Amino acid sequence: MNKIGFKEIEDILEDKLDLNNDIIYNKYFKDETILDEIKNITFDDCIFENITYNKNINNCIFTNCKFINCDLTNVEFSNCGLHYITITNSKLLNTSIDSSLLKNSIIEESLCNFLNISNTELKNSNIKNCSMKETRLFLNKLDKVSFQNNNLTNLEVIDTSLNNIDLSSNKITGIRIDLKDIKNATISINQMYDLINLLDVNIK
Repeated sequence: MNKIGFKEIEDILEDKLDLNNDIIYNKYFKDETILDEIKNITFDDCIFENITYNKNINNCIFTNCKFINCDLTNVEFSNCGLHYITITNSKLLNTSIDSSLLKNSIIEESLCNFLNISNTELKNSNIKNCSMKETRLFLNKLDKVSFQNNNLTNLEVIDTSLNNIDLSSNKITGIRIDLKDIKNATISINQMYDLINLLDVNIK
């Protein structure tokens, strides 16, 4: 199986996205605006470059796919499997990922403000160098997830344990989280001041 980064654009031919197929394999889609809902499709070894999505994505599986310079603003991924994918230099503004699985994947250098992730399992994945202001994590399971150099200002975490998650390289000003969910996370000394409000104490 190809892993992240093994597939190059030169390996596949450019095509137009046909949503009438159940399985789409080894295709390269570029410079399109998708006006229809994407549902019940399996994408394998595909590249999406400069694609704008105007509708939601439901009950789909993406395996070893790349999203490059894509606009996923206001799109909801629902009941999707996202395996060995990379999302690079893309917009996920007010995007939702709900009741899905994100596994062995990378989201990087992307604008992810107001991203909402709920009822989702994130496993062996890396989110790095992203703006994720006002992001909301609700009822998720995180396993070996890495957050690196992200702006997590005003991050809201609800019933999502950050156990063994290293937050030390991220900006977490204004984070809203219960003590039970921040337990055993790794933070920097400077980030202690961002979390002092959780202790319900007065400082002189």
